[in-house]
Amino acid sequence: MPLSQDDKDEIRLLIARELRDAVKGAVSAILNAPMSLAQARYSRPEDMQEQEARKQIVREIGDSVIKSVEAMVREADARIVEKTDPERADRIRSMVPEF
Repeated sequence: MPLSQDDKDEIRLLIARELRDAVKGAVSAILNAPMSLAQARYSRPEDMQEQEARKQIVREIGDSVIKSVEAMVREADARIVEKTDPERADRIRSMVPEF
């Protein structure tokens, strides 16, 4: 049984939302990874600086990926809305949230 275009659009939106949530969860898990007690006790200031630099890189890459996935979610949402309200769909496409 072939899927209708409406069904495909709904599936596209669900996948985009799940992908967004998965990326946000992965970035959060990386940034909030636990540090062992031995690491915390014996770490040098240079090690701490290196760890902060790694976290900053993860934040920057994570923000870029999340913005890209958010654009996918907006486009999928706009495709669904476009059938009933084309003007609103254009507004959804043009919205870019600030993080």
